[in-house]
Amino acid sequence: MRARELHPDQRLQPPVLTITAQVGLSWAAGSPGLLVAVPLVAVVMVAVQMLYVEDTLRDRLESDVEASARQEVEKDVKGALRGVLSQT
Repeated sequence: MRARELHPDQRLQPPVLTITAQVGLSWAAGSPGLLVAVPLVAVVMVAVQMLYVEDTLRDRLESDVEASARQEVEKDVKGALRGVLSQT
């Protein structure tokens, strides 16, 4: 049976991060630390995804895309103006 392919929005926790959190929190806080390790990692990963990846990096990406789109539009407008001015 084939493994189910995940949608890009369905992110998995990296196993190393999960195991490290479990070991660290169980060492620091005992059984309660072990119980809260995985949910805590999930909360931190979602926060990083929302605050850093979606906001900061998307803003940078959009500004780069907007700049290249603006340059293309300006080039098209200049070409059209040259064509109109050369006909008159």
